[in-house]
Amino acid sequence: MIEKEAFFTLETKLQIRLRYYIAAIATLQMFGFIVISQTMTPLSMIIGYGLNLLFLYFSLFIMRAPNFYFKIIQWLFGFSVVFGALDIYDVISGQQSFTPQSILAFLSIVLAIGILPTLREYRASINESKKTAGTP
Repeated sequence: MIEKEAFFTLETKLQIRLRYYIAAIATLQMFGFIVISQTMTPLSMIIGYGLNLLFLYFSLFIMRAPNFYFKIIQWLFGFSVVFGALDIYDVISGQQSFTPQSILAFLSIVLAIGILPTLREYRASINESKKTAGTP
């Protein structure tokens, strides 16, 4: 609940940036699922596409978004940075050739670098909400 309140205390411009970031990462993930679709089971594809479509829906209709949507923003950032960096490291070290999946990993890193200042402000807003919620 604190994350949702903190999100709506941000400026509208910053809210839009965070929403676009989640929508872009979800879209990149769906393209990634298309690229590696031969190695995925049907159940994992259904779950993966379902979650990404859910994130796209909540990015468009933000007022209907449940609390987990706002909590996942920071986790999504961390996962995209870590796994994108691992894919890029594999390409640079020569363990993997340059594939469409590594291009998507590079794009997720570029998106993460671009959203970092906005994410810091969101994090500061969450911390401020926690401080004010803890005081009587």
